[in-house]
Amino acid sequence: MNSMAQIPRKGSIKSEGVRHQLAACVQKMMLTIAMAVISWQAQAQQAFTLRQCIDTALRRNIPVQQSGLQADRARIRWQQSKMNMLPDLNGNLSYGWNQGRVIDPFTNVFIDQQLNSSNVGLSSNVMLFSGLQMQNAIRQNSFAYEASKFDWQQAQDNLTLSVLLTYLQVLSNEDLV
Repeated sequence: MNSMAQIPRKGSIKSEGVRHQLAACVQKMMLTIAMAVISWQAQAQQAFTLRQCIDTALRRNIPVQQSGLQADRARIRWQQSKMNMLPDLNGNLSYGWNQGRVIDPFTNVFIDQQLNSSNVGLSSNVMLFSGLQMQNAIRQNSFAYEASKFDWQQAQDNLTLSVLLTYLQVLSNEDLV
């Protein structure tokens, strides 16, 4: 028997019937999934307290998060400016080994030679005086850090106030209903 004879051809009545049944089945499945999601969301809804609303808003608000990151960045700049006052210390160590033929400069004859070399280095830098530039940079970065903390607190306070007013508006609208 030829297996090709059992497969419905495109455009045949059998093929159109199978496609129609498949489309109906997919629609039923999509409708069932949509109903399950809607009923799950309806059950998942709960009443939030004012504290929960404020905490959720502070956790998920992008401008407040960005303001917090700017405060962290300012703190790191301030710490780095303090660290710039410290001396730096650098060290290195290297070792080399070569083997081969070279011309002896005294006898002008090729000789086999092995050469071992090593190098050790240590350096340190200390800024003795820079016209109080580093101290002023520390103060500037300290003030910038304090300002960024206040900006972050203000963003949190503004969001809290906005959530509070919206929460009170919702309660007022519920009382009117």
